[in-house]
Amino acid sequence: VECTATGTAAAGQYANIGTATVTPPQGPPLTPTSTSHYFGPTPGLQLVKKTNGESADTAPGPVVLLGDAISWTYEVTNTGNMTLTDVAVTDSDPGVSVSCPLNELAPSGEANDSMTCTASGTATAGQYANTGTATGTPPTGPALRVPNTSHYFGADPHIRVVKLTNGELIGGPPGNTLRVGDAVTWTYNVTNTGNVVLTGVGVTDDQGVTVTCPRTTLGVGETMPCTGSGIVTAGQYANQANATGTPPVGPPVTGITTSWYTGATPGISLLKLTNGEDAKTAPGPTIPVSDPVTWTYRVTNTGQQTLTDVTVTDDTGITVTCPATELAPGISMDCTASGTAVAGQYGNVGTAIGTPPTGSPVKSPDPSHYFGAVPSIKIEKRTNGEDADTEPGPSIRVGNPVSWLYIVTNDGNVTLTDVGVVDSDLGAVACNDDLLVPGATTTCTALGTAVAGQYMNEATATGTPPAGLTPPISTDPSHYYGWTPGIDLRKTTNGIDAATAPGPELAVGSTVVYEYLVTNTGDVPLTDIVVTDDPEGTASCPQTTLDPGEPMTCEIERTVVAGAYTNTGTVTGQPPTGTPVTSTYTNHHTGGTPPVCDADANGVIDINDIRAIMLARGRPADPGFDPRDADGDGVITRSDAKVCILDCTYPNCATAP
Repeated sequence: VECTATGTAAAGQYANIGTATVTPPQGPPLTPTSTSHYFGPTPGLQLVKKTNGESADTAPGPVVLLGDAISWTYEVTNTGNMTLTDVAVTDSDPGVSVSCPLNELAPSGEANDSMTCTASGTATAGQYANTGTATGTPPTGPALRVPNTSHYFGADPHIRVVKLTNGELIGGPPGNTLRVGDAVTWTYNVTNTGNVVLTGVGVTDDQGVTVTCPRTTLGVGETMPCTGSGIVTAGQYANQANATGTPPVGPPVTGITTSWYTGATPGISLLKLTNGEDAKTAPGPTIPVSDPVTWTYRVTNTGQQTLTDVTVTDDTGITVTCPATELAPGISMDCTASGTAVAGQYGNVGTAIGTPPTGSPVKSPDPSHYFGAVPSIKIEKRTNGEDADTEPGPSIRVGNPVSWLYIVTNDGNVTLTDVGVVDSDLGAVACNDDLLVPGATTTCTALGTAVAGQYMNEATATGTPPAGLTPPISTDPSHYYGWTPGIDLRKTTNGIDAATAPGPELAVGSTVVYEYLVTNTGDVPLTDIVVTDDPEGTASCPQTTLDPGEPMTCEIERTVVAGAYTNTGTVTGQPPTGTPVTSTYTNHHTGGTPPVCDADANGVIDINDIRAIMLARGRPADPGFDPRDADGDGVITRSDAKVCILDCTYPNCATAP
């Protein structure tokens, strides 16, 4: 009998034993066996690809530095039970050539069942993958094809630093101009420009600036700002920043950048000139008062920065005009102002101000001076100690000495030399000093003899001021009156000038009146005037003083005595100085029987007598003798007047001449 069974071939050598069991009619069962074999062919091929010794089936694989050597190993193993021939390995990267030591592999477990193939290359940047493919041909069946992919990451580490000075990117020297002493801030923008993470990132500055960064790791493409600060120094300044970072492989990477600035000290200077002269200290130039004064303000930019809004002011309020408001370094300009010189020491301060690009304005003051000169001289002339600018001045008796005093004063504000005095009549006058500082005084003197009448002489004082100033001159007149005292006396007896004997005949017992006409015939007042009569005594006068030309009449009344009579009047008067002046006058008369018609008994028949008769008309004549009763009828009538008119002493009955 034939029995059957089925199964599925298993890989490799297979053996199974079939056992039949037969039970005979007697005896134990019979168990004959039979063994059968088959071989289950299992072709198999395995490929393990490694990059730089690392199995990197998945990305990113090992990280290698761009440009470094890459080695690939391809571990090929016959995992089947059949010999494989034409074994080879290829790579998906055409530039990779794979070299294998064998082209046949024995079944697995046998000698030469595996081999290692190799290839090499140079790392490229970024994520890299290539696939190795192992092929082999079994004795039967299709060829085997086994791929295996491996990876690496080509590291291209880079770092970049961009440095800003006060927030501004500076392309090259000289950079921005910064004010010396101001704060300066640097920003260091550090960027990972490579393709791998950088650690240990930091920034150093070659000028010792301390740089602070917010972290030390930078991912790919990340940027972080680091900062540093300092104080602006003078001149061209450059500092180099070095940013470093450590990639996963390879040496640290460095980024370098330089920034510049120019440390400038803004400065301005002012030179102020008065009429072209640098007069920082007093007194400065001497300028006549009221003359024009010109101030020049020379403004110079002494710094290294352009100044704007440049102006000049003056502490006295003078308006200053400038040709520009901007000054480049080293450039000057002249501003101007003008005025009129005032008296005395003058000083004003100009101040130049300019604004630099940053910071507060700079300024420079400069004082200047001038002396407002008033050359002046004053003379006061005195005659006999009296300031006699106007007539008449002091009265001086003719022939008496006259002294003149000349008081010369420097009433200006500059020193005068060659001081001198000239008198209009006397010429040059001797003085004590010929140099006078301001306020000083000197005296000069001259002598003379008084002449008659009103006198005037004028003194002229001169002096020499500093160069360029007009010499001053001063005049002063002085006066005196040269006087001649005089007095005149004219005496009348009963109104008759009886200077010649025998004089009028006066009635004995009648009243005689002596009149003394006193006249000041000089040119000065007279005081203490007294009239005396010899032998009659002192006359009665209305006053005791007389101005020049002034008359007065004094008188004495007496009773006529018989016979010839002579008396002499004398007047004396006291002038302002010196001895008294005097004058005399003598009169005569005769005491007797007076003639008819001489009613006033003055020895003359004149209109006064006619008037006396007319006034007494109708009255009886005086007992005895009455000169008014011309016709002797005992009554005074018009007829008496008619008779007397015919007997008048002078024509028309005029009074005594």
